[in-house]
Amino acid sequence: MNKDIKNTGVEPKFVKFYNLRHNPFNLEPEQKYFYINSTLGQRMEFLNRLVKSDDFLILVIGEEGAGKTTLLNHFLSKASEKWRSCKISATPASEKTEFENLNGHPAFILQNEELPVIMLDNAHKLSTDELQFLIELAGKSGHSSKLKRVVLFCEPKIQVKLSDLSSKVSDENTINKIYIPQLTNGDTKEYLEQRLNVAGYKGQFPFSANDLGKISKQGGIPGKINEEAAIILEKKADRNIFNKLRNIGLVAASFIAAVLISAVFLKDNNNVIKDKSENIKIESPEFEDIIEEEDPVEKINETRKQETLEEKDPVEEISEAQKQEILEKIGEVDVTISEEKKKDTTEPKVSQTPPKEKKVAKKKTVNLRELKRERWLLAQKPSYFTLQILGVRKKESLLRFVRKHKLKNYAYFHTSFKNKDWYPLLYGVYPTFKAATSAIKKLPKEFREYSPWVRQMSSVHRAIRNKRTALNIKKIIAIKSDRQKANES
Repeated sequence: MNKDIKNTGVEPKFVKFYNLRHNPFNLEPEQKYFYINSTLGQRMEFLNRLVKSDDFLILVIGEEGAGKTTLLNHFLSKASEKWRSCKISATPASEKTEFENLNGHPAFILQNEELPVIMLDNAHKLSTDELQFLIELAGKSGHSSKLKRVVLFCEPKIQVKLSDLSSKVSDENTINKIYIPQLTNGDTKEYLEQRLNVAGYKGQFPFSANDLGKISKQGGIPGKINEEAAIILEKKADRNIFNKLRNIGLVAASFIAAVLISAVFLKDNNNVIKDKSENIKIESPEFEDIIEEEDPVEKINETRKQETLEEKDPVEEISEAQKQEILEKIGEVDVTISEEKKKDTTEPKVSQTPPKEKKVAKKKTVNLRELKRERWLLAQKPSYFTLQILGVRKKESLLRFVRKHKLKNYAYFHTSFKNKDWYPLLYGVYPTFKAATSAIKKLPKEFREYSPWVRQMSSVHRAIRNKRTALNIKKIIAIKSDRQKANES
Protein backbone atom coordinates (compact mmCIF):
# COMPACT_ATOMS: atom_id res chain seq x y z
CA MET A 1 0.00 0.00 0.00
CA ASN A 2 1.09 3.60 -0.53
CA LYS A 3 3.38 4.66 2.31
CA ASP A 4 1.47 7.89 2.94
CA ILE A 5 -1.83 6.03 3.17
CA LYS A 6 -0.52 3.46 5.63
CA ASN A 7 0.99 6.14 7.85
CA THR A 8 -1.98 7.32 9.89
CA GLY A 9 -0.12 10.52 10.73
CA VAL A 10 -0.37 11.69 7.11
CA GLU A 11 -3.83 12.47 5.78
CA PRO A 12 -4.39 10.99 2.28
CA LYS A 13 -5.24 13.43 -0.52
CA PHE A 14 -8.59 11.75 -1.17
CA VAL A 15 -9.93 12.87 2.25
CA LYS A 16 -9.88 16.52 1.16
CA PHE A 17 -10.78 15.76 -2.45
CA TYR A 18 -14.02 13.96 -1.44
CA ASN A 19 -14.80 16.43 1.39
CA LEU A 20 -14.54 13.78 4.11
CA ARG A 21 -14.35 14.66 7.81
CA HIS A 22 -11.72 11.94 8.38
CA ASN A 23 -10.18 8.93 6.66
CA PRO A 24 -12.84 6.15 6.57
CA PHE A 25 -10.26 3.52 5.57
CA ASN A 26 -7.75 4.04 8.34
CA LEU A 27 -6.19 0.73 9.34
CA GLU A 28 -6.55 1.50 13.06
CA PRO A 29 -9.68 -0.12 14.60
CA GLU A 30 -12.39 2.46 15.33
CA GLN A 31 -15.68 1.59 16.98
CA LYS A 32 -17.70 4.17 15.02
CA TYR A 33 -17.04 2.18 11.82
CA PHE A 34 -18.19 -1.17 13.21
CA TYR A 35 -20.15 -3.06 10.54
CA ILE A 36 -22.40 -5.98 11.43
CA ASN A 37 -24.33 -8.21 9.04
CA SER A 38 -26.78 -11.01 9.91
CA THR A 39 -24.07 -13.70 10.10
CA LEU A 40 -21.84 -11.72 12.42
CA GLY A 41 -24.87 -10.76 14.51
CA GLN A 42 -25.70 -14.45 15.06
CA ARG A 43 -22.12 -15.18 16.15
CA MET A 44 -22.19 -12.26 18.56
CA GLU A 45 -25.26 -13.80 20.20
CA PHE A 46 -23.49 -17.17 20.36
CA LEU A 47 -20.48 -15.53 22.05
CA ASN A 48 -22.78 -13.96 24.65
CA ARG A 49 -24.20 -17.38 25.51
CA LEU A 50 -20.76 -19.06 25.64
CA VAL A 51 -19.36 -16.45 28.03
CA LYS A 52 -22.14 -17.40 30.46
CA SER A 53 -21.73 -21.16 29.89
CA ASP A 54 -19.48 -23.70 31.64
CA ASP A 55 -16.91 -23.98 28.83
CA PHE A 56 -13.50 -23.06 30.22
CA LEU A 57 -11.85 -21.93 26.94
CA ILE A 58 -13.47 -19.94 24.12
CA LEU A 59 -11.59 -18.98 20.93
CA VAL A 60 -12.80 -16.13 18.67
CA ILE A 61 -10.80 -16.74 15.48
CA GLY A 62 -10.21 -14.41 12.55
CA GLU A 63 -7.51 -13.67 9.98
CA GLU A 64 -5.30 -10.60 10.34
CA GLY A 65 -7.53 -7.61 9.53
CA ALA A 66 -10.78 -9.56 10.06
CA GLY A 67 -11.91 -7.10 12.77
CA LYS A 68 -11.18 -9.03 15.97
CA THR A 69 -10.29 -5.96 18.06
CA THR A 70 -13.28 -4.01 16.75
CA LEU A 71 -15.55 -6.96 17.52
CA LEU A 72 -14.14 -7.29 21.06
CA ASN A 73 -14.71 -3.58 21.74
CA HIS A 74 -18.25 -3.81 20.37
CA PHE A 75 -18.94 -6.84 22.57
CA LEU A 76 -17.74 -4.99 25.68
CA SER A 77 -19.78 -1.88 24.83
CA LYS A 78 -22.99 -3.92 24.48
CA ALA A 79 -22.40 -6.34 27.41
CA SER A 80 -24.86 -6.12 30.30
CA GLU A 81 -22.10 -7.10 32.77
CA LYS A 82 -19.38 -4.72 33.86
CA TRP A 83 -16.02 -5.66 32.38
CA ARG A 84 -12.87 -3.88 33.57
CA SER A 85 -9.60 -3.46 31.73
CA CYS A 86 -6.51 -4.91 33.40
CA LYS A 87 -2.99 -6.15 32.76
CA ILE A 88 -1.82 -9.66 33.51
CA SER A 89 1.01 -10.30 35.94
CA ALA A 90 2.12 -13.96 36.00
CA THR A 91 5.08 -15.77 37.52
CA PRO A 92 6.23 -18.99 35.80
CA ALA A 93 6.92 -22.07 37.90
CA SER A 94 10.36 -22.51 36.35
CA GLU A 95 13.04 -19.84 36.38
CA LYS A 96 14.03 -20.91 32.86
CA THR A 97 10.62 -19.87 31.53
CA GLU A 98 9.82 -16.23 30.82
CA PHE A 99 6.36 -14.77 30.29
CA GLU A 100 7.44 -11.83 28.12
CA ASN A 101 4.21 -11.67 26.13
CA LEU A 102 1.76 -12.53 28.91
CA ASN A 103 3.08 -10.14 31.56
CA GLY A 104 1.66 -6.70 30.90
CA HIS A 105 -0.62 -8.06 28.15
CA PRO A 106 -3.83 -5.96 28.06
CA ALA A 107 -6.92 -7.90 29.08
CA PHE A 108 -10.49 -7.51 30.36
CA ILE A 109 -11.89 -9.16 33.47
CA LEU A 110 -15.41 -9.86 34.71
CA GLN A 111 -15.53 -10.24 38.52
CA ASN A 112 -19.21 -10.24 39.35
CA GLU A 113 -19.16 -14.03 39.70
CA GLU A 114 -17.51 -16.31 42.26
CA LEU A 115 -14.61 -16.85 39.85
CA PRO A 116 -13.41 -14.30 37.33
CA VAL A 117 -13.68 -14.55 33.53
CA ILE A 118 -10.78 -13.10 31.58
CA MET A 119 -10.72 -11.95 27.93
CA LEU A 120 -7.54 -11.32 25.89
CA ASP A 121 -6.99 -9.80 22.44
CA ASN A 122 -4.18 -10.90 20.08
CA ALA A 123 -3.78 -14.13 22.04
CA HIS A 124 -1.93 -15.73 19.10
CA LYS A 125 1.12 -13.68 20.17
CA LEU A 126 1.42 -15.69 23.41
CA SER A 127 3.99 -18.47 23.57
CA THR A 128 3.09 -22.13 24.12
CA ASP A 129 4.23 -21.90 27.76
CA GLU A 130 2.07 -18.82 28.35
CA LEU A 131 -1.00 -20.50 26.83
CA GLN A 132 -0.33 -23.58 28.96
CA PHE A 133 -0.22 -21.38 32.07
CA LEU A 134 -3.66 -19.91 31.27
CA ILE A 135 -5.16 -23.32 30.48
CA GLU A 136 -3.87 -24.82 33.71
CA LEU A 137 -5.12 -21.83 35.69
CA ALA A 138 -8.59 -22.14 34.19
CA GLY A 139 -8.64 -25.95 34.24
CA LYS A 140 -7.71 -26.49 37.87
CA SER A 141 -10.38 -27.35 40.37
CA GLY A 142 -10.52 -26.44 43.99
CA HIS A 143 -8.00 -23.62 43.63
CA SER A 144 -9.10 -20.32 45.14
CA SER A 145 -7.37 -18.15 42.51
CA LYS A 146 -8.24 -20.12 39.37
CA LEU A 147 -10.16 -18.61 36.47
CA LYS A 148 -13.61 -19.79 35.58
CA ARG A 149 -13.24 -19.06 31.89
CA VAL A 150 -10.73 -17.71 29.35
CA VAL A 151 -11.85 -15.99 26.11
CA LEU A 152 -9.10 -15.54 23.52
CA PHE A 153 -9.42 -13.37 20.40
CA CYS A 154 -6.78 -14.71 18.06
CA GLU A 155 -5.61 -15.66 14.56
CA PRO A 156 -5.99 -19.26 13.26
CA LYS A 157 -2.32 -20.07 13.88
CA ILE A 158 -3.01 -20.33 17.63
CA GLN A 159 -4.57 -23.74 16.98
CA VAL A 160 -1.13 -25.19 16.16
CA LYS A 161 0.13 -24.20 19.61
CA LEU A 162 -3.02 -25.52 21.31
CA SER A 163 -2.70 -28.86 19.53
CA ASP A 164 0.68 -29.30 21.29
CA LEU A 165 -1.12 -28.78 24.60
CA SER A 166 -3.92 -31.26 23.97
CA SER A 167 -2.61 -33.50 26.78
CA LYS A 168 -3.03 -30.62 29.24
CA VAL A 169 -6.74 -30.34 28.48
CA SER A 170 -8.90 -32.92 30.24
CA ASP A 171 -11.82 -34.62 28.54
CA GLU A 172 -14.17 -32.79 30.89
CA ASN A 173 -13.02 -29.39 29.63
CA THR A 174 -14.53 -28.06 26.44
CA ILE A 175 -12.98 -25.68 23.93
CA ASN A 176 -15.46 -23.69 21.84
CA LYS A 177 -14.48 -21.88 18.64
CA ILE A 178 -16.21 -18.97 16.92
CA TYR A 179 -14.98 -17.93 13.48
CA ILE A 180 -15.42 -14.33 12.33
CA PRO A 181 -17.20 -14.54 8.93
CA GLN A 182 -15.73 -12.99 5.78
CA LEU A 183 -17.72 -10.34 3.92
CA THR A 184 -19.60 -11.34 0.76
CA ASN A 185 -19.55 -9.14 -2.37
CA GLY A 186 -22.89 -7.62 -1.33
CA ASP A 187 -21.61 -7.05 2.20
CA THR A 188 -18.48 -5.39 0.84
CA LYS A 189 -20.44 -2.69 -1.02
CA GLU A 190 -22.59 -2.00 2.07
CA TYR A 191 -19.45 -1.95 4.23
CA LEU A 192 -17.81 0.68 1.97
CA GLU A 193 -20.99 2.79 1.84
CA GLN A 194 -21.32 2.74 5.63
CA ARG A 195 -17.73 3.86 6.20
CA LEU A 196 -18.08 6.67 3.65
CA ASN A 197 -21.35 7.83 5.24
CA VAL A 198 -19.80 7.88 8.72
CA ALA A 199 -16.95 10.01 7.30
CA GLY A 200 -19.52 12.51 5.95
CA TYR A 201 -19.43 11.67 2.24
CA LYS A 202 -22.41 13.15 0.34
CA GLY A 203 -21.69 12.39 -3.32
CA GLN A 204 -22.23 9.49 -5.70
CA PHE A 205 -20.70 6.13 -4.74
CA PRO A 206 -17.08 6.64 -5.89
CA PHE A 207 -16.21 3.02 -6.69
CA SER A 208 -16.90 1.68 -10.20
CA ALA A 209 -17.79 -1.93 -11.01
CA ASN A 210 -14.12 -2.56 -11.86
CA ASP A 211 -13.06 -1.04 -8.54
CA LEU A 212 -15.46 -3.32 -6.65
CA GLY A 213 -14.04 -6.30 -8.55
CA LYS A 214 -10.54 -5.45 -7.31
CA ILE A 215 -11.77 -4.91 -3.76
CA SER A 216 -13.69 -8.21 -3.77
CA LYS A 217 -10.41 -10.05 -4.46
CA GLN A 218 -9.28 -9.21 -0.91
CA GLY A 219 -11.11 -12.28 0.44
CA GLY A 220 -13.77 -10.40 2.40
CA ILE A 221 -11.22 -9.28 5.05
CA PRO A 222 -12.15 -5.75 6.25
CA GLY A 223 -8.53 -4.70 6.85
CA LYS A 224 -7.48 -5.67 3.32
CA ILE A 225 -10.64 -4.08 1.89
CA ASN A 226 -9.70 -0.82 3.63
CA GLU A 227 -6.20 -0.92 2.13
CA GLU A 228 -7.42 -1.50 -1.43
CA ALA A 229 -10.23 1.08 -1.15
CA ALA A 230 -7.79 3.73 0.09
CA ILE A 231 -5.37 3.00 -2.77
CA ILE A 232 -8.15 3.29 -5.37
CA LEU A 233 -9.49 6.59 -3.97
CA GLU A 234 -5.96 8.02 -3.69
CA LYS A 235 -5.33 7.24 -7.38
CA LYS A 236 -8.65 8.82 -8.37
CA ALA A 237 -7.80 11.96 -6.38
CA ASP A 238 -4.33 12.15 -7.96
CA ARG A 239 -5.82 11.74 -11.44
CA ASN A 240 -8.45 14.45 -10.93
CA ILE A 241 -5.99 16.89 -9.38
CA PHE A 242 -3.65 16.33 -12.35
CA ASN A 243 -6.51 16.93 -14.82
CA LYS A 244 -7.45 20.17 -13.08
CA LEU A 245 -3.87 21.39 -13.23
CA ARG A 246 -3.63 20.36 -16.89
CA ASN A 247 -6.85 22.23 -17.71
CA ILE A 248 -5.54 25.32 -15.94
CA GLY A 249 -2.31 24.97 -17.93
CA LEU A 250 -4.20 24.73 -21.24
CA VAL A 251 -6.31 27.79 -20.44
CA ALA A 252 -3.20 29.71 -19.38
CA ALA A 253 -1.36 28.66 -22.54
CA SER A 254 -4.33 29.71 -24.69
CA PHE A 255 -4.49 33.09 -22.96
CA ILE A 256 -0.74 33.71 -23.32
CA ALA A 257 -0.85 32.68 -26.98
CA ALA A 258 -3.78 35.05 -27.58
CA VAL A 259 -1.89 37.92 -25.92
CA LEU A 260 1.23 37.22 -28.00
CA ILE A 261 -0.77 37.06 -31.24
CA SER A 262 -2.55 40.30 -30.35
CA ALA A 263 0.81 41.96 -29.79
CA VAL A 264 2.13 40.70 -33.13
CA PHE A 265 -1.08 41.81 -34.84
CA LEU A 266 -0.82 45.34 -33.44
CA LYS A 267 2.83 45.52 -34.48
CA ASP A 268 1.98 44.32 -38.00
CA ASN A 269 -0.85 46.85 -38.27
CA ASN A 270 1.50 49.68 -37.35
CA ASN A 271 3.99 48.51 -39.98
CA VAL A 272 1.24 48.60 -42.64
CA ILE A 273 0.31 52.19 -41.75
CA LYS A 274 3.94 53.37 -41.77
CA ASP A 275 4.93 51.65 -45.00
CA LYS A 276 2.17 52.49 -47.51
CA SER A 277 4.37 51.40 -50.43
CA GLU A 278 3.93 47.78 -49.37
CA ASN A 279 0.28 47.00 -49.88
CA ILE A 280 0.04 44.21 -47.29
CA LYS A 281 -3.24 44.38 -45.43
CA ILE A 282 -4.22 42.03 -42.56
CA GLU A 283 -7.87 42.36 -41.73
CA SER A 284 -8.59 42.01 -38.00
CA PRO A 285 -12.24 40.82 -38.37
CA GLU A 286 -11.01 37.57 -39.94
CA PHE A 287 -8.84 36.85 -36.89
CA GLU A 288 -11.61 37.78 -34.45
CA ASP A 289 -14.16 35.65 -36.25
CA ILE A 290 -11.96 32.59 -35.93
CA ILE A 291 -11.44 33.08 -32.21
CA GLU A 292 -15.15 33.69 -31.58
CA GLU A 293 -16.15 30.75 -33.72
CA GLU A 294 -13.95 28.30 -31.78
CA ASP A 295 -14.52 29.72 -28.27
CA PRO A 296 -15.90 26.79 -26.16
CA VAL A 297 -17.84 29.14 -23.86
CA GLU A 298 -19.63 30.73 -26.83
CA LYS A 299 -20.53 27.27 -28.16
CA ILE A 300 -21.94 26.04 -24.83
CA ASN A 301 -24.16 29.11 -24.50
CA GLU A 302 -25.31 28.68 -28.07
CA THR A 303 -26.29 25.04 -27.51
CA ARG A 304 -28.58 26.01 -24.65
CA LYS A 305 -30.43 28.41 -26.96
CA GLN A 306 -30.72 26.05 -29.91
CA GLU A 307 -30.56 22.20 -29.89
CA THR A 308 -30.69 20.29 -33.17
CA LEU A 309 -30.58 16.64 -34.10
CA GLU A 310 -27.78 17.24 -36.61
CA GLU A 311 -24.76 18.23 -34.48
CA LYS A 312 -21.70 20.06 -35.68
CA ASP A 313 -18.27 18.53 -35.12
CA PRO A 314 -15.98 21.23 -33.67
CA VAL A 315 -13.15 19.88 -35.80
CA GLU A 316 -15.17 20.57 -38.98
CA GLU A 317 -15.35 24.29 -38.19
CA ILE A 318 -11.66 24.60 -39.14
CA SER A 319 -11.07 25.76 -42.72
CA GLU A 320 -10.35 23.07 -45.29
CA ALA A 321 -6.67 24.04 -45.71
CA GLN A 322 -6.07 24.00 -41.95
CA LYS A 323 -7.79 20.66 -41.51
CA GLN A 324 -5.74 19.14 -44.33
CA GLU A 325 -2.54 20.37 -42.67
CA ILE A 326 -3.49 18.89 -39.25
CA LEU A 327 -4.58 15.57 -40.74
CA GLU A 328 -1.32 15.24 -42.69
CA LYS A 329 0.63 15.71 -39.46
CA ILE A 330 -1.14 12.82 -37.73
CA GLY A 331 -1.02 10.64 -40.84
CA GLU A 332 -4.71 10.63 -41.78
CA VAL A 333 -6.38 12.01 -44.89
CA ASP A 334 -10.12 12.60 -44.90
CA VAL A 335 -10.97 11.00 -48.26
CA THR A 336 -14.70 11.38 -47.67
CA ILE A 337 -14.48 15.18 -47.71
CA SER A 338 -12.56 15.25 -50.98
CA GLU A 339 -15.18 12.97 -52.54
CA GLU A 340 -17.95 15.26 -51.35
CA LYS A 341 -16.18 18.20 -52.97
CA LYS A 342 -16.20 16.32 -56.29
CA LYS A 343 -19.93 15.71 -55.98
CA ASP A 344 -20.57 19.36 -55.26
CA THR A 345 -18.91 20.44 -58.54
CA THR A 346 -21.51 18.50 -60.55
CA GLU A 347 -24.49 20.14 -58.82
CA PRO A 348 -26.14 23.28 -60.29
CA LYS A 349 -24.78 26.40 -58.61
CA VAL A 350 -27.76 28.31 -57.20
CA SER A 351 -25.85 30.47 -54.75
CA GLN A 352 -22.42 30.71 -53.18
CA THR A 353 -22.43 27.98 -50.57
CA PRO A 354 -19.90 28.23 -47.73
CA PRO A 355 -17.80 25.16 -46.89
CA LYS A 356 -19.99 24.34 -43.89
CA GLU A 357 -22.97 23.56 -46.12
CA LYS A 358 -20.94 20.92 -47.98
CA LYS A 359 -20.28 19.08 -44.75
CA VAL A 360 -24.03 18.77 -44.12
CA ALA A 361 -24.23 16.56 -47.21
CA LYS A 362 -21.49 14.38 -45.75
CA LYS A 363 -23.45 13.89 -42.52
CA LYS A 364 -26.51 12.62 -44.37
CA THR A 365 -24.51 9.84 -45.99
CA VAL A 366 -23.66 8.36 -42.58
CA ASN A 367 -27.06 9.05 -40.96
CA LEU A 368 -25.78 11.66 -38.48
CA ARG A 369 -29.38 12.58 -37.61
CA GLU A 370 -29.38 9.51 -35.40
CA LEU A 371 -25.91 10.25 -33.97
CA LYS A 372 -25.70 13.05 -31.43
CA ARG A 373 -22.55 15.13 -31.20
CA GLU A 374 -20.66 17.57 -28.96
CA ARG A 375 -23.41 20.18 -28.64
CA TRP A 376 -25.94 17.64 -27.45
CA LEU A 377 -23.45 16.09 -25.00
CA LEU A 378 -22.50 19.49 -23.55
CA ALA A 379 -26.18 20.21 -22.92
CA GLN A 380 -26.51 17.18 -20.59
CA LYS A 381 -26.17 17.56 -16.82
CA PRO A 382 -22.53 17.06 -15.71
CA SER A 383 -23.65 14.95 -12.73
CA TYR A 384 -25.41 12.40 -14.98
CA PHE A 385 -23.80 9.24 -16.36
CA THR A 386 -23.50 7.54 -19.77
CA LEU A 387 -22.10 4.28 -21.15
CA GLN A 388 -18.96 4.29 -23.29
CA ILE A 389 -19.33 1.36 -25.69
CA LEU A 390 -15.92 1.67 -27.39
CA GLY A 391 -13.31 4.12 -28.65
CA VAL A 392 -11.42 4.14 -31.98
CA ARG A 393 -8.61 6.14 -33.57
CA LYS A 394 -10.35 6.90 -36.88
CA LYS A 395 -13.70 8.56 -37.33
CA GLU A 396 -14.46 6.49 -40.42
CA SER A 397 -13.97 3.28 -38.41
CA LEU A 398 -16.59 4.46 -35.92
CA LEU A 399 -19.03 5.44 -38.67
CA ARG A 400 -18.59 2.04 -40.36
CA PHE A 401 -19.43 0.42 -37.02
CA VAL A 402 -22.56 2.62 -36.78
CA ARG A 403 -23.70 1.71 -40.30
CA LYS A 404 -23.03 -1.98 -39.73
CA HIS A 405 -25.12 -2.17 -36.56
CA LYS A 406 -27.73 0.42 -37.68
CA LEU A 407 -27.34 2.33 -34.40
CA LYS A 408 -29.84 4.95 -33.26
CA ASN A 409 -29.80 7.40 -30.34
CA TYR A 410 -26.07 7.02 -29.84
CA ALA A 411 -23.54 9.83 -29.50
CA TYR A 412 -19.85 10.30 -30.20
CA PHE A 413 -17.29 13.08 -29.87
CA HIS A 414 -13.75 13.96 -30.93
CA THR A 415 -11.00 14.06 -28.30
CA SER A 416 -7.38 12.95 -27.85
CA PHE A 417 -5.93 9.85 -26.22
CA LYS A 418 -2.16 9.46 -25.83
CA ASN A 419 -1.66 12.52 -28.08
CA LYS A 420 -3.64 10.97 -30.96
CA ASP A 421 -7.20 11.42 -32.24
CA TRP A 422 -9.81 9.42 -30.36
CA TYR A 423 -13.53 8.92 -31.05
CA PRO A 424 -15.55 7.42 -28.13
CA LEU A 425 -19.03 6.01 -28.87
CA LEU A 426 -21.55 6.69 -26.07
CA TYR A 427 -25.04 5.41 -25.31
CA GLY A 428 -27.74 6.67 -22.97
CA VAL A 429 -27.97 9.28 -20.21
CA TYR A 430 -28.70 8.12 -16.65
CA PRO A 431 -29.27 10.16 -13.46
CA THR A 432 -27.38 7.73 -11.18
CA PHE A 433 -24.37 5.42 -11.33
CA LYS A 434 -26.60 2.50 -10.33
CA ALA A 435 -29.01 3.11 -13.21
CA ALA A 436 -26.13 3.27 -15.69
CA THR A 437 -24.63 0.04 -14.34
CA SER A 438 -27.99 -1.73 -14.67
CA ALA A 439 -28.30 -0.53 -18.27
CA ILE A 440 -25.11 -2.41 -19.25
CA LYS A 441 -26.93 -5.71 -18.67
CA LYS A 442 -29.66 -4.65 -21.14
CA LEU A 443 -27.24 -3.94 -24.01
CA PRO A 444 -27.10 -6.40 -26.92
CA LYS A 445 -24.65 -9.25 -26.36
CA GLU A 446 -22.28 -8.12 -29.13
CA PHE A 447 -21.94 -4.71 -27.41
CA ARG A 448 -21.33 -6.21 -23.98
CA GLU A 449 -18.36 -8.07 -25.46
CA TYR A 450 -16.63 -4.67 -25.85
CA SER A 451 -16.71 -4.29 -22.02
CA PRO A 452 -18.70 -1.02 -21.90
CA TRP A 453 -18.11 1.11 -18.81
CA VAL A 454 -19.92 3.84 -16.90
CA ARG A 455 -18.63 7.36 -17.48
CA GLN A 456 -19.77 10.59 -15.84
CA MET A 457 -20.90 13.38 -18.17
CA SER A 458 -18.55 15.85 -16.47
CA SER A 459 -15.55 13.88 -17.78
CA VAL A 460 -17.05 13.91 -21.30
CA HIS A 461 -17.50 17.70 -21.08
CA ARG A 462 -13.90 18.07 -19.93
CA ALA A 463 -12.56 16.01 -22.84
CA ILE A 464 -14.57 18.00 -25.41
CA ARG A 465 -13.44 21.37 -24.04
CA ASN A 466 -9.80 20.31 -23.80
CA LYS A 467 -9.85 19.28 -27.47
CA ARG A 468 -11.41 22.60 -28.53
CA THR A 469 -8.84 24.56 -26.53
CA ALA A 470 -6.03 22.62 -28.19
CA LEU A 471 -7.52 23.35 -31.64
CA ASN A 472 -7.78 27.06 -30.80
CA ILE A 473 -4.10 27.15 -29.88
CA LYS A 474 -3.16 25.38 -33.14
CA LYS A 475 -5.14 27.91 -35.19
CA ILE A 476 -3.67 30.87 -33.35
CA ILE A 477 -0.15 29.57 -33.95
CA ALA A 478 -0.98 28.96 -37.64
CA ILE A 479 -2.28 32.54 -38.03
CA LYS A 480 0.84 33.93 -36.39
CA SER A 481 3.03 31.89 -38.73
CA ASP A 482 1.11 33.07 -41.83
CA ARG A 483 1.42 36.70 -40.82
CA GLN A 484 5.11 36.42 -40.13
CA LYS A 485 5.59 34.99 -43.63
CA ALA A 486 3.52 37.85 -45.09
CA ASN A 487 5.70 40.42 -43.34
CA GLU A 488 8.87 38.78 -44.60
CA SER A 489 7.69 38.73 -48.24
